[in-house]
Amino acid sequence: MITGYAIFVCTVTAAATAFFRGRISYEHFYIPHLLFVAMYVLAMVHTFDDKFREGVKRDRSQTVHWIAWPFAIYLADRAHRWWT
Repeated sequence: MITGYAIFVCTVTAAATAFFRGRISYEHFYIPHLLFVAMYVLAMVHTFDDKFREGVKRDRSQTVHWIAWPFAIYLADRAHRWWT
């Protein structure tokens, strides 16, 4: 459950800086938008939270399947840019 709150905070922080984009410096806009990395990781961790799934007969969320491969490709691209 705490991961859901953390995802919400990341989203609100990025949205707030987007709203004030014309009034703040680019760095104050860009750095909070890098929280999408934390948000993706938290979304994947959020699917493993068994505490709130006890007694509920359903499959695990497919967030990991939809996010893990694009995120891995993004990280590979960033690593390639950093090394070359």
